[in-house]
Amino acid sequence: MRMPSHTPRQSTRAWLVITAATALQNAKDYHGAAYDAALVEPRPSKACGGGLGVFAVTEVPPGARLAEIPVTACLTADAARAVLGGEEAESYAAQRELTRALLAYLRFGGTNETCAAQKAYVDSLPWDGVEDAALPDAWRPTIMRIADRAGVSDDDAARAVQLSRSRGLDLGTSAEDAERLHAMVPFLDLFNHPSLGALEASGARERVGQASVFDSCVKWYLSDDRTRVLVDAPSAFATPASQELWLWYGYDAKDHGAFVEAYGFEPFD
Repeated sequence: MRMPSHTPRQSTRAWLVITAATALQNAKDYHGAAYDAALVEPRPSKACGGGLGVFAVTEVPPGARLAEIPVTACLTADAARAVLGGEEAESYAAQRELTRALLAYLRFGGTNETCAAQKAYVDSLPWDGVEDAALPDAWRPTIMRIADRAGVSDDDAARAVQLSRSRGLDLGTSAEDAERLHAMVPFLDLFNHPSLGALEASGARERVGQASVFDSCVKWYLSDDRTRVLVDAPSAFATPASQELWLWYGYDAKDHGAFVEAYGFEPFD
């Protein structure tokens, strides 16, 4: 699970950035998400084992609005209940399990007219290699519940769990927002983590190292009406053209192994 985009001690500074961000100037669709194609675009990345990243098309001003993603385009517990039925999630853990059941259903179980955009997003995800990644035995009860809810095999449910662990997001209107939303968010999950190896490969280590990790990465949060996920450029500096923009995935020093198990790489290497 990725952590909130800024910590409580940084809330005032982060909200100044949020206030300054403007609407998208040249919106382009990405599986239901809208991003500013005049500022950024997805490109192949050398970071975090390859795949796509988000890069500056031109110099990106500090705090510029990069993307707006409707919550209805995301994989959420509410979207899962609309497709799979069942009761409302009563906890954050229940939200997460429902979201994973929807992911498994859309990839392996079937289609549904109410979630065509989510289906296209799910199919765009990097499923290659996921089936080779084993989960600890402690995950077996969760996998079985998800398989039953989604109507898929245990193996397919395990693949969905493994993929979602590196892509699920913990969303709120601010770091203090107690009403968290678990979601998988198109476009936002293209941003890579700024490990030292990734920064070295991109030539950005010196520039990014001049500010805190939070101010050097994109900010992401729910709009006040909780209908959109907003993504703003780093507040510490302008991002030069052709440079990759980064998203801090969150790290708990007390559970280093959980980060490596979920993402497949060391957070700082």
